[in-house]
Amino acid sequence: MPQDGWNKVHIVATVVLSLAGVVVAFLIGKGQIDISWVQERTARNQALASLIVALGNEKPAVRRLTAISLARFEEAVEPLLNILSDEDLTVSEAAFRTLVLLHKKTPITDRLLKALKELEGKETIRAFVKLLRQIEKERWRQQLLQTLDERITRTTPDVVLNVLQAAMEGTDFKELMPFMQNLLAAGRLDLRRAAAETLGEIGREEVIEPLRQTLRDKDRSVWRAGVDALSRVSRRVGAPDRQKVVGWFLEDLRNAGQPLENRLYLIDALKGMGGKEIRLALKDLLRDEKEDVRVQIARGLAEEWDEETVEWLIPALEDREWRVRIAVIGALGSLCEKKPEGVASTIGPKAGDRLLRMMSEDQDNIVREKAQTVHTKIQERAC
Repeated sequence: MPQDGWNKVHIVATVVLSLAGVVVAFLIGKGQIDISWVQERTARNQALASLIVALGNEKPAVRRLTAISLARFEEAVEPLLNILSDEDLTVSEAAFRTLVLLHKKTPITDRLLKALKELEGKETIRAFVKLLRQIEKERWRQQLLQTLDERITRTTPDVVLNVLQAAMEGTDFKELMPFMQNLLAAGRLDLRRAAAETLGEIGREEVIEPLRQTLRDKDRSVWRAGVDALSRVSRRVGAPDRQKVVGWFLEDLRNAGQPLENRLYLIDALKGMGGKEIRLALKDLLRDEKEDVRVQIARGLAEEWDEETVEWLIPALEDREWRVRIAVIGALGSLCEKKPEGVASTIGPKAGDRLLRMMSEDQDNIVREKAQTVHTKIQERAC
């Protein structure tokens, strides 16, 4: 087309567009065309852009509030995923909460899971715990638990507690068994101890078997945490599971190769669990070769009134060690105080003569004084 032709086309187009602009302006002015959506969209995009910029603010409080404010912008998923690794924990947690809200509108599980797996340290574990609470599909729970299992040694004991307690809220407990067993076998003793303490607080029968391995732990603090946890759980479960725990404790208690302090600790644990079957099992240890064990057993047998206990204690009044004899006399005195009203005298008739003889014949002055004190109490109370 000749140059003159193009010029004419250009002029016509310009005129047409100008007229169209005049018409549109006229219609807008008359209110016949609504352009508010354009304005709203522009304002929304400007607000989103400003908030995304604010995510990089040097102040953690600003970043945290910005993350919360982005809950109405589905386009904010990627920027929020990026700040999950923020150095300030409150910021990363705010970002996670916002992502969970956005997830309910538009599922982003794959992207969120991928982002979390790339993080390190405490923030990762906390985020995984919270995600575990939110996700309903079993498949995602299993993936989260697997990732937790791989990363747990990088975190701290307080997070272990949060992980287990949170996971218990919405997950089949059996899924956690491998995770718990790995925790209890972790190389770091603080993690093993924290895991034992947490399982004791959970207090369900399923934790009993995993906790058994703490009784073989070489670190005494972990071992004690395991004993405490098993004692606590045994008070909440049925008789068969309780008997299982009692059996483990008695097995270790009777093991002469067990450190003395451990054996004494087990005696205290068994005392706290109570029950005649435990006292019946403990009475044989009044003949243990360790003096400290015999002392603890004598004291433990006096925890609850039982007429048979008096008969078990009387032979131990002849023990070769004065500390044991004092413990036995004290136990008889404690039982006298616990004897229920209306129960016929038992201690006096069975132990009175022996105590009288000890008051005058025992080689140790402290034993003689203790025998006199308890004998007087027995007579006054008609025990």
